[in-house]
Amino acid sequence: TVHFVKGLEFPITFCPLLWEGPRQDASRRKTARAVRFHAPAGAGGKWEPVLDLGSPDFDAHQEMARAEDLAERLRFAYVALTRARNRCYIAVGSIRGYGESPLAYLLHQPAGAEDPAAAVAEKVKALTDEALVDDLEAFARAAGAAAVSVEPLPAAGDVFVSRDARDRQMDQHDDEG
Repeated sequence: TVHFVKGLEFPITFCPLLWEGPRQDASRRKTARAVRFHAPAGAGGKWEPVLDLGSPDFDAHQEMARAEDLAERLRFAYVALTRARNRCYIAVGSIRGYGESPLAYLLHQPAGAEDPAAAVAEKVKALTDEALVDDLEAFARAAGAAAVSVEPLPAAGDVFVSRDARDRQMDQHDDEG
């Protein structure tokens, strides 16, 4: 698990579940009767855990809890994504909850949004499958060809061959012919 590999490095890593959204879906958050979050505890930058069971500030506290949850999931994603020495594979797609995932927050953030998390969720929700691929390919171009590659997942039973490996195979074939 990601928690146990903090500080370690591997030649290749697979992070297939970074597309997951929050621990609670939006419908459950709207009907929640309690919310847990951390609030400033005076001087010294300390924070204390708070359980709100329905105060007048409940809605604001839910937003604080949502932001805190996203921050924790972003830290988790950072650890997962930075364990690879040579290559890291992630899976992205039109999956329920993806718009609220840390991966979507990193890959689809619109510039200048007042509430980036909400802007990402709205943007991803509106993307068709083709537009999602276009958005990811734009991210890859901005990152540089050596840094990010967008590849379709193979169909069941197919063998995955990366674009780099296909290019090497084609070069070898051209050299032989």
